[in-house]
Amino acid sequence: MAEAPDIARYRANWQDEIESAALYQAIAESEQQPQLAEVYRRLAAVEEQHAQFWEAQLRDAGQAIPPRAFGWRTRTLIALARRFGPQFVLPTISSLEQADDSGYRAQPEARGTPPPVRTADPSSIKASPRWPRAEVKVAMAGAAVTNLDPR
Repeated sequence: MAEAPDIARYRANWQDEIESAALYQAIAESEQQPQLAEVYRRLAAVEEQHAQFWEAQLRDAGQAIPPRAFGWRTRTLIALARRFGPQFVLPTISSLEQADDSGYRAQPEARGTPPPVRTADPSSIKASPRWPRAEVKVAMAGAAVTNLDPR
């Protein structure tokens, strides 16, 4: 059975994932370039899968899944993306992803996950379902996304 600190961590991870999914979906809806919009939709889907993983962890620990609600930062970033476009919020999102990455990787459930590729050169990226954040690093840099097919 999971201990109280684990359950709190599961809830925090779940909250981060549902907020990321909502944010990427809002960016996809605001993105004018179809290829970049697809990248953001795929990122939203991956974040939703991560949220489902944490929901399973919570259920296994005998916890109810709370209603989905977003914090002020996510609500603000979504509103800014809708009003001013994705490019306005992407630097902030990139910084938040980098800041969250090291803490997340230290968790036992996240061990063995490959690190993100941080590059603006689309020719050097092979998108993969395991780590599609590589795609967003390209999109955030404003480079053309050339390979959306992970096969």
